[in-house]
Amino acid sequence: MLNAVTVILNGILHDRFFMPVISALEALHKRGVGHYAIAPKNMYITATGKVKISGFASENERKRGTPLKSQLFSGAAAPEQYDDNFPLDDITDIYGFCATLFYALTGHMPKSAVERRKDSRLLMSTTTVKRLPPHVVSALANGLQVERENRITDFLMSFVHSFPLLIQQRQFRTKFQEQQA
Repeated sequence: MLNAVTVILNGILHDRFFMPVISALEALHKRGVGHYAIAPKNMYITATGKVKISGFASENERKRGTPLKSQLFSGAAAPEQYDDNFPLDDITDIYGFCATLFYALTGHMPKSAVERRKDSRLLMSTTTVKRLPPHVVSALANGLQVERENRITDFLMSFVHSFPLLIQQRQFRTKFQEQQA
């Protein structure tokens, strides 16, 4: 069985599993629909190898300070979800997505947002950091910024910049397929 680090280094995790999720979340947000509970518990891989996202709910269930009881996933919920009536958006889902990717690569969730407000460091073993390409570490660090204004703000573009070689390969394949048609 391949571990997540091997898979992401070979581009499989990125191309086959996470790019479809990024594209779907981006498309939903363009239509005004957010998930706000992206977490390992709400993403799974089917027997046919497709990634499915579950756990869609009302925005009011995914933040504090509303009449509904909030359902937040520790480590994956963005800091703004703990603030009373703070508007949620794609930046909120970017945090949850990056927390899920962090979990896939390290085997543990980041500290909860409440804890990270006191100490924003992301804790990864030295062994893990050394095995990951610098652009992956950068993508995680930028997507898991505690302060929203410091967090990456665009799903697709932030990961396009984080995985340049894989995107170049995808563009080459697309051009090659167009030439063959």
